[in-house]
Amino acid sequence: MGTKAWFHKEDLGLLKYFTVILPFFLFSQMIGMFIASRALPIISQTHVENLSATNFLISFAIAVAFIFLAMRHVKVIKGVVYLALFSGIFFVFSWIFPLIPAILISIALIIVREKFGNMIIHNLVLSIAIGGIGSYFGILISLEEAILIILILSIYDIFAVKSGYMVKFAKKLTEKRVPISFLFGDVSIKNLSISNVEWDKGKKKIFILGGGDVAFPTMINASAFIAVGLKASILVVVFSTLGLFLNHLIVVKKRQAIPALPLITLGCLIGIILSI
Repeated sequence: MGTKAWFHKEDLGLLKYFTVILPFFLFSQMIGMFIASRALPIISQTHVENLSATNFLISFAIAVAFIFLAMRHVKVIKGVVYLALFSGIFFVFSWIFPLIPAILISIALIIVREKFGNMIIHNLVLSIAIGGIGSYFGILISLEEAILIILILSIYDIFAVKSGYMVKFAKKLTEKRVPISFLFGDVSIKNLSISNVEWDKGKKKIFILGGGDVAFPTMINASAFIAVGLKASILVVVFSTLGLFLNHLIVVKKRQAIPALPLITLGCLIGIILSI
């Protein structure tokens, strides 16, 4: 008697998208490690006031509430998001170039992303910004507080996705071309619509990976580098990547969105535990 295959041929076809997701995820993680390595000597010589988990979570809640309430005002949301993108990109290049070149490069990348409807360019620019934002908070927040933050946000992610709120939220912002998510598929950024991000006869035209699903492991990665060292940072990257891969397997099999952050968080925690 034959056994029913857990994965079908079309499932294996959709798995290929992980090889497209992976470079951008890892690029953000490498940025986190790079900035943490540059910041460590400065932090060890000067007193840096840590940002508390409470203050971070309050700020996060305010930002989410603002975007949700301003959903009808696309220009306002885009302005805020592009400011965040610029800040993240500038933070990365400020560790490499003097002030003016860093500003000009940051502006140029945002213009290129907006002008060309190309998913590779979109994801590349977003991965730089996310890497900058994640590493910024990673070097400001202690490892213990960072772990608390990502655990709380993992619970929030489960609730937000299961309730359908996060999926609708992400689809709406994607349709309006507000760049807060990584996108993978065959549709141009300029031609995005709700129909492009829906499942169609068992196949999905676009996979969406939330920016937070990359930013928060980057935060943990940078914080672990500062608190424990390079080994911890590498292990966090390795196991968070495995968590992302497991998430992708489940998404492909179930043909529906699931919260990505819990499995990524589990990978981060395994990496930290193994490094101690």
